[in-house]
Amino acid sequence: MRKKIGTLLIVGSLGALCAGLCACKTETKIDEYYKQGNVITVTYDGSGGNILGDDNVTIVDMFNPDKYQADGEGYVHIKLRNPADPERPKPGVDPIKISRRGYQLVGWFQSRELVTVDGSVVDDAGNKLVERDGKYYTVTVNDEGQEVEEKAVPAYTFSDPWDFASNTVDFKKGDERLDMTLYAAWVPQFTFEYYYKPTAESEWTQFGTPEGFDLGDDTRDTVHIPRWSKETGRMEHRYSDNYSFPSVKDMTFKAAYLDEACTQEITESQPFSHEGDIDYENATAIDPVKKIYVEFDKGNYYRIEKASQFAAIGDPTGLYTIYNDLDFGCTIENGELTFPKGSTAWPAGLMTAEFTGRIEGDGGKAITFSNVGARYSVGDREINDTRNATRGGLFGSIGNSAVIKNVTFENTVFDVQVATSSQASLFGMFAGEIGADATVENVTIGGELRLGRINIPRLNLSEGSRFNLIANGNDNRVQTGVIVLKICGRQLYDSDETGVYEFEIDPTEGQTTVDENGFITYENTPNYPVEDKRFQGQYHIVNYQNENGGQENE
Repeated sequence: MRKKIGTLLIVGSLGALCAGLCACKTETKIDEYYKQGNVITVTYDGSGGNILGDDNVTIVDMFNPDKYQADGEGYVHIKLRNPADPERPKPGVDPIKISRRGYQLVGWFQSRELVTVDGSVVDDAGNKLVERDGKYYTVTVNDEGQEVEEKAVPAYTFSDPWDFASNTVDFKKGDERLDMTLYAAWVPQFTFEYYYKPTAESEWTQFGTPEGFDLGDDTRDTVHIPRWSKETGRMEHRYSDNYSFPSVKDMTFKAAYLDEACTQEITESQPFSHEGDIDYENATAIDPVKKIYVEFDKGNYYRIEKASQFAAIGDPTGLYTIYNDLDFGCTIENGELTFPKGSTAWPAGLMTAEFTGRIEGDGGKAITFSNVGARYSVGDREINDTRNATRGGLFGSIGNSAVIKNVTFENTVFDVQVATSSQASLFGMFAGEIGADATVENVTIGGELRLGRINIPRLNLSEGSRFNLIANGNDNRVQTGVIVLKICGRQLYDSDETGVYEFEIDPTEGQTTVDENGFITYENTPNYPVEDKRFQGQYHIVNYQNENGGQENE
C-alpha cells in the first residue's frame, strides 16, 4: 500500500533561501529539512510574477523519498500540486496567489531561456536590459542627464510544460538528492483596442485605455456596444462592474465595426467575442489584441421621454430629442414654489450657463414643457455657489449655435430668490440673453417671474445691466402668453404676530414697471431699519402681456 504523502512547503525571500548546503555559510530551513531526509527539492520560480503579493518570493516543496513506495526498479514517482491549488499545503488560511500585472499565467515549464537581441537581454517590449546581481533593469536618462534604473522583467521563451495531472517527479531511492525548478510562464493579457476618427478627414486614432483580461474571462472578453437607457435618456456605456465600452468626450456613440472599412458591424443582438488563443505548448499568445473601429456623432445626444430625465441631465451643450410632452409637476403652494417628490426642478446647470445645444421634438413635432419650476438662489449656494452670477433665466443665455424649436413652456415659474452682482448683469424669465444668431423658432412661454432679494444696482442702459420679463437681446423670437411679475418679500412678524414682509425691491406703485419691450425697471429699497420700512401684503403684482403693451395691477 502506498504510504501517506509527506510534503513540505517553504515560502520565503529569494535572498534568504539556499538551494544547496554548499552555498550557505549558515544553516537554513532547506538545510534542516534536507538533513531530515527531504532530499527532493522542487522550486517554483514566478518569472517576475508576484507570489503572495511579492515579486521577490519563491516557493519550495521538499519531499522525503523514504515515505513513498518504490517500483520494481527502485524509483518513486511523486505528483506535484500546482502552487495555486487550494488543496495543497499553504502558509496561511488562503490559497497561494500568483499574479503579474497585465499578464496571464498559462502554466509551469521545466525550461526557459532569456530572449536576446544583438546580444542584449530585452523585456517583452524589446527594451534592452542591464543585469545587476542577478536582477534586470531598464536604464533611462532623466532631464538632468542622470541615468535612472528601473526594475524590469526580462522576456523568456519556455519549453517542456509541466502537467500536474500526469507528470511525476521520478527519483531512484539511494540517490543523493534531486533539485529541479518549474518556471511560471506568462503571456500578455488579451485586449480590445478602440479607434475613431476625430473628424471625417482624420486617420483612425486610438482612444480609451485598453483593459487587459484573461482568456476565458466571459465577463470581459466580449464587446457589448453602448445602448440607450430608457431610465436616464442617456447613451449608457457600462454594462457591469467588469465591462464598460470607452467613450469620447462631447461625442455620442453611433456604431462599432470589426474592420476599418466599417462593413462588419457589431450590434446589440450580435456582440463580438475575442478570437485570440494561447499556444500552451510554447507559452505564447495568438492574436492577443483585437481592434474595434467606432463611429461617433459629434455632441452629447439625449433621448428624453419624461421630465425627470431632463431635470437630471442639465447639460448646456446637450442635443435633446423630446419624445413626449414633459410635465415637471411644480406648483405654487401657500405662496411658495414647491417641487414634487423625486424633484423635477428645472436643472440648475442651465440657469447660469450658455446653452449651445438643441431642444426639439422627435421628428420636429411640437412639444410642451408644463409646470416648470426653476429656483434661482445663487447667494444661498443653490446654484454652483456662484455668488456674482452675471446672467440668469431658465437658460443663463442662448448661444448663437443653439437651436430651440416648437416648444411651449406652460405654467412656468422662474423664482429669483437671491441674485447678487456688482457687474453688468442680464436676467430674464426665459434667458438672460438670446444670441443674435441663435435659432429660436415657434417658442412660447407663460407663467410667473418672481423677484425677491435682488442686490444689483438699479438697472439702466449706462450700467449695461438688464432685467427683462422674457429675455435680453432680440426676444421677438419668443412668443408670450400671460406672464405675471411678482415682487416677493421676506416674511417678518411684529409684536402682534401680524404677518408683514421686508422687500429689497420697492413694491410701491410706480417703482416697479415693465415697458412694452418687457424691460423691467425697479428701485432697491433704502436700508432703513426694519420697523421703518414694512409693507403689508406679500406681493406687488404686475401683469404683462405682449399684445397690450403692459398693464399694472395691485
